[in-house]
Amino acid sequence: MNRKIKICLFIKGFHNGGVEKVFENYFSNMDRNKFELHIVTHMDPYIPRQKYFESMGFIVHQLSPVHVIRINKQNIKEYENLFKTYKFDIVHNNFPEKILPLYMAKKHGVPIRILHSHCDYNIMADKCNPIIRPIYRKILRYNAQKLATHCIGCGKQAGESAFGKKIMDNPKNFVLHNAINTDSFHYDMGIRTTVRKQLGISDEYLVGHVGRYEGNQKNQSFVIDIFSKLLEKEPKSRLLMIGEGPLKEKIIEKANRLCILDKIIFTGSVSNVADYLQAMDCFVFPSLYEGFSVVTVEVQCTGLKGAISDSLDPEMNTFNQFGVFSLNQEPEIWADYLLGIKNYERSDKAEELIEAGYDIRYESKKLKNFYVEAYENTLRY
Repeated sequence: MNRKIKICLFIKGFHNGGVEKVFENYFSNMDRNKFELHIVTHMDPYIPRQKYFESMGFIVHQLSPVHVIRINKQNIKEYENLFKTYKFDIVHNNFPEKILPLYMAKKHGVPIRILHSHCDYNIMADKCNPIIRPIYRKILRYNAQKLATHCIGCGKQAGESAFGKKIMDNPKNFVLHNAINTDSFHYDMGIRTTVRKQLGISDEYLVGHVGRYEGNQKNQSFVIDIFSKLLEKEPKSRLLMIGEGPLKEKIIEKANRLCILDKIIFTGSVSNVADYLQAMDCFVFPSLYEGFSVVTVEVQCTGLKGAISDSLDPEMNTFNQFGVFSLNQEPEIWADYLLGIKNYERSDKAEELIEAGYDIRYESKKLKNFYVEAYENTLRY
């Protein structure tokens, strides 16, 4: 190979988590010497995340926001200019509901066009306006069947809900786990003691949650309801909320109305989530939907137990460390479960996660090899 392979990722924007965190994990653990890397975003960036991608060699292109259906002249002009200028070998689109990345890629002769599902699109479609819903599903099918050369799911449910079982059963399409660096998430009593001391926690029962406050996906309002009920039965409890986002103030206001704000620690965005997981005693994650949440892998690696919603892919509960509950069940039922596991024996699960395929060193190599082999295959024809 005489030149670098030009790869362009398409994401919605840089946040402190989500899809961009997954790709940060992949590429920071990958030999990138064979690639010229680009990434397209459509939102104002979380600057530290953008700078990290730039430090890995990515060329960042911030374009105008793109609506699912209403594509404007500015969008088309920007995309045309991008594809004419860089002549990519691989386009990796990470929002299957948006048609423009792969449509333009095919129009401009990009040979490898990847569609990657990170969500349960059955739930995403159900959230759409009933008038829009059929159009939304047609876009998903058109993207997968007519525009993509390869489809990837972060889990079986994420892939099949977006592209269909028949497409995911094709050997050229596959699951790429939202893997982690298991070395960073070994259970460590020393770190646990240090972080709890920094937080002012001694023998309190520390319930934890991680998630961005945006679009109600992570359902933090329900987290507050659960904790409120738990606090009634165990006054020596605290709640640790990690994350940032536009809805955070509403959650703080709700906690204040319930007179439990002084029992909650809001950290904002943090770069050392692993350390905070060590400090927690249990974890609660009542998300409305997920593709395959990387934080559930991190939580299980540290040996932490907790409760999740039944709307999530069962694959997320790799070692049955989570109780699974309906979002229709009362917050008190969730709270009773969290109190019922209070005295469990915590043990490290890093080795088991490696064996199950969730180690980033393996998955990043898998992605790199896929890029190279797919590109080299185009040169043979």
